[in-house]
Amino acid sequence: PSSPPPSPPPSPPPSPPPPRPPPSPPPSPQPPPSPPPPFPPPDFSQNAPAEFIQLTVPGVVDDFTDAKRDTLRSGLAGLLGVPVARVQIDSVFAASVVIVVRVLADLAAGSPAAGTYAKVLQALTPTELSAKLPDFNFVGVLSLHPPHP
Repeated sequence: PSSPPPSPPPSPPPSPPPPRPPPSPPPSPQPPPSPPPPFPPPDFSQNAPAEFIQLTVPGVVDDFTDAKRDTLRSGLAGLLGVPVARVQIDSVFAASVVIVVRVLADLAAGSPAAGTYAKVLQALTPTELSAKLPDFNFVGVLSLHPPHP
């Protein structure tokens, strides 16, 4: 009698699944943004004649954001009847908040005489100027002669 064929060897147990990679670490927190660089002193070397006007508002320099600067420039330009591009904020520094504004003269014939813009602003009390530019609470207006160092 013949013997039955040998049975196949038992199959090996299935291999375990590969290990999962460890979870990724959480992203590192972003460092806080660097503070803005200090504002450079006013540049009085430009060839265009200009008037310099110092405005003082209560608060801290950090409150005087780019948006506040834009609002002040456009408000002063409207009040003085000049293009916004001719109103520059040269510096902002502490002592309340002191803002040095430059209003570039228009060299065209018939433009206002030197000192006109400062006279317009100085004719207003700080309260009146604040009423005309309500985003600001002015406490002082000063024409700078000679310009701020």
